[in-house]
Amino acid sequence: MARDLAPVQDTWRTWSHAGSWTFQLRAADGDNAANAERVGGLLAALAEFVRPRWALLDSGPDEGWSQRVEAPDVAAAIAAAPVPVRSVQVRLDLLAWARQRAGGPPEHGWLPEAADLDLSLEPDGYASLWIGHTLFVPGNLVGAPNDALYALNAPLLADALQTLAHRAGPLIEAEGLPGVGPTGFTAA
Repeated sequence: MARDLAPVQDTWRTWSHAGSWTFQLRAADGDNAANAERVGGLLAALAEFVRPRWALLDSGPDEGWSQRVEAPDVAAAIAAAPVPVRSVQVRLDLLAWARQRAGGPPEHGWLPEAADLDLSLEPDGYASLWIGHTLFVPGNLVGAPNDALYALNAPLLADALQTLAHRAGPLIEAEGLPGVGPTGFTAA
């Protein structure tokens, strides 16, 4: 079982919009039970890469309702919401490789609050995975080269993106730093 890490940013850094991948997500309009099942299934399918920390559920401007829920109760909270849930922002821990001391060996574990999954639960909705750091980026953006961690982490991100495409729908957009693409980051 993986443990929580306190990663040191030696060859990677926080970067406000390193990368995001947006997938088509067909949701059931106003059907919280069906959307809870969809969101729960999506999070379960990504469990080898992400762990929900907390989520913000929102009904949109017409209803004016929102609720913060702690994981793992995201799907149950959607199903029990008193109004149709239109969007969900899930703060995620990532299961990845990082170092806990500069120059130390890579360790596999949970990186706290290292990504977001934004979901629009509309009939023409979307699922967007946002990563705000350079842990999955090759080369040298800041400091020493990140190639060792990139080699370990790139396949994890590629698998997660493939899972999202399979479970949510086709990739609509990938954006961020140079080299971002449908399977993660490549050398620019």
